[in-house]
Amino acid sequence: MYPTFQWNNKDKLNVIELFAGIGAQKKALTNRGINHEIMAISEIDKEALVSYAIMHCNLNGIIKDYPFPSFEVMKNHLITKGVGFDFVTHQQTITEKTRLSKLRLYYLSDILSMNLGDVSKIQGDALPKCDLLTYSFPCTDISVAGKRKGFEKGTGTRSGLLWQVERILNEMNALPKILLMENVPAIVNKLHFKTFIKWIHELDKYGYKSYYSILNSKDYGIPQNRQRCYMISVLGDYSYQFPKPIKSNKYICDFIDNDVDPDLYIDNEITQLVTTKPIVIDYRNRKKVGCLNKKVKGKKVSQWNRIIHQDFLLPTITTREAPMIYLTGSNKVRRLSAKECMRFMGFNDEDYEKIHKHVYDSSIYRQCGNSIVVPVLEHIFASLIG
Repeated sequence: MYPTFQWNNKDKLNVIELFAGIGAQKKALTNRGINHEIMAISEIDKEALVSYAIMHCNLNGIIKDYPFPSFEVMKNHLITKGVGFDFVTHQQTITEKTRLSKLRLYYLSDILSMNLGDVSKIQGDALPKCDLLTYSFPCTDISVAGKRKGFEKGTGTRSGLLWQVERILNEMNALPKILLMENVPAIVNKLHFKTFIKWIHELDKYGYKSYYSILNSKDYGIPQNRQRCYMISVLGDYSYQFPKPIKSNKYICDFIDNDVDPDLYIDNEITQLVTTKPIVIDYRNRKKVGCLNKKVKGKKVSQWNRIIHQDFLLPTITTREAPMIYLTGSNKVRRLSAKECMRFMGFNDEDYEKIHKHVYDSSIYRQCGNSIVVPVLEHIFASLIG
């Protein structure tokens, strides 16, 4: 038996966040009071980068007096790093037509967050020394909702960007003590497990012992049925155990507001249909499955057509559309607000209010779907760092 790994919190934990998103890892480390410093991040989603810089780098307090360079300098700086590149359309979204105010947001966010940009352009030997490297790489080609193209090395899929992490590790002057991976649970199903094991074997060659588990946010204080695969890889002969589930009696109704934008409510025709015969899903016992679209009645219900009772658990928040909830008090149905979605991801209202000044709710919804539930990460870090 190997000794259990434990990082001493008296020592500052230097961190690099690859595929950083809006910084759920940073948020969890801060919430746990862990002595840490973000040395660099990697992110190309320009709106996620703005949210990151607002929450974690005080962008709102700095932007007013910042001495910005010319439009062309800022544009070329971001494009060179790959910031703003859209993998769906394969086009750069930062162009000559980008508003100056937006370009300044993207540029300063990139600077403040110490963003390295496109992970494929990062040179490992130029990275600062770090103790923890996180890599929540794209699930696009792994998830059930995606096209399941996989993440085999050399295929060029978005999920295949995982292998850039291998290249970076190979180029680094000193390997991180800890690696943290997060992805959808489908990564360990029959279709992808062989590739996943190949990845673990590659980490073995570098001296890492890897431990993975499927954790659900509903087991860590957030009433969202969101399963994700987490893997901790520790350099050296150490063991690691994931945190055990905790009891929680919280449900949707504990996280929602009474006063929200009227536009979030479903039209009267649908509301009448639901109030006459509520269409809900109970994730606790899998009863009362229904769908807004009668044409698919009796078939598998797509997640964005489900209506969930306020006293149940929320289904997984996705990048497509916010879940719908049935409110017993008013007998109405509405979408979750962007602020509420952030709560279900473990961020607080202050985070939302700061972001909302510069980022549209449509982007916040998508960022929540791409993010990691913060309390799950908090429990993982608590089990790693003493």
